[in-house]
Amino acid sequence: DGSSWSGIAATEANAWESSAYGNGVWVSVSSNGTNRVMRSTDDGVNWTTIDPTLGMDQYMSIAYGNSVWVAVTKNGPTRSMRSTNNGTSWTGVNTPSNEDWNDVAYGNGVWIAVSGNGANRIMRSTDNGLTWNAIAAPQANEWRSIATNGSGTWISVSMDGADRTMRSTDDGVNWAA
Repeated sequence: DGSSWSGIAATEANAWESSAYGNGVWVSVSSNGTNRVMRSTDDGVNWTTIDPTLGMDQYMSIAYGNSVWVAVTKNGPTRSMRSTNNGTSWTGVNTPSNEDWNDVAYGNGVWIAVSGNGANRIMRSTDNGLTWNAIAAPQANEWRSIATNGSGTWISVSMDGADRTMRSTDDGVNWAA
């Protein structure tokens, strides 16, 4: 219930940025280090290092949905990767632009990622992260986090700008600040 915590050694002393749970597996991603993915199949007691073999990208966020894992990155040639075998192996996926993707989430059959820079600070996928479409944000803020209620409404928050929240009620197609 979150009232007590135990320290568990990570597989490497990396800057672990994000963790997610799905299908009995925990997966975490890192923004530095040699092996930037680790996974656990025993509720986080033991972790196994995974080398995504996609270069030294700075992975910032990971999410699970519809039997797929998707992670987004701040740099690198593809800016996204996905796994369909519970994080054991990964495939790089090209994004519509080279923004610094901060967060990714899944809900209602849709994947959405948000960025802190660039012309298109939102990207959306309806085919489990295989292809992404760029969507213009209502303001050029540094969007840091994205979440959904799973019924079509999405909320993102930013670190700067006049309106620091944006909202979509049509599964990320249209956004308003």
